Amino acid sequence: MKTLNWKMILGIGLLLLGGLTLLDTFNLIPGMENVWGWTMACVFGLGGAAFLYALTIDRQENWWAVIPGMELLGLGLTIAVSAFPGLEQLGGMIFLGSISAAFWIIYLMSHNHWWSIIPGGVLATLAVVAGAEGVLSAYSGVVFFLGLSLTFALLALLPTGDVKMKWPWIPAAVLFALASVLALSAENLLQYLWPVGLILVGLYLVGRTFLKKE
Repeated sequence: MKTLNWKMILGIGLLLLGGLTLLDTFNLIPGMENVWGWTMACVFGLGGAAFLYALTIDRQENWWAVIPGMELLGLGLTIAVSAFPGLEQLGGMIFLGSISAAFWIIYLMSHNHWWSIIPGGVLATLAVVAGAEGVLSAYSGVVFFLGLSLTFALLALLPTGDVKMKWPWIPAAVLFALASVLALSAENLLQYLWPVGLILVGLYLVGRTFLKKE
């Protein structure tokens, strides 16, 4: 009976979607644009709820259902938010954030799915970049590489079932270095630090030469 219930929810959503598509095609409802947007948001929300309901039936067997479930919920919320003037730019952040949440939920359900930390972190980073595009446009690259660095650092720090990993610290360090270089370039500090760094290395080498002679 449980399986029938979530299939029925999905079936009702598809019937509603098909019926409204026909009504829109024949222009039978005046002012259909607003109704269509909100209805689509509800249909995608119902679809997402159906997949998440399947997840509650058997978490171990149906863990994959959280991905399409959260994607559909995110898509429905994105459509709903776009109906409000001035909030359209949040659509990308909401959709990417919902997919990221799906992978984090998978990890929380079982630490053996440690691999889900990587797409979860990458998509969360992209969501932040998309949401702050107008505010941090000059530093979007810095935020992106910092987010990726934090993702791999979390992969090394968080419990990962029976697997203990140290290799994520390498990409975490490399990505942090790239973020630092981009941050310095954005502030035009790199042109000063580069020659200063060369001078310091030169002084170190010359100093070591004199110390060896003594």
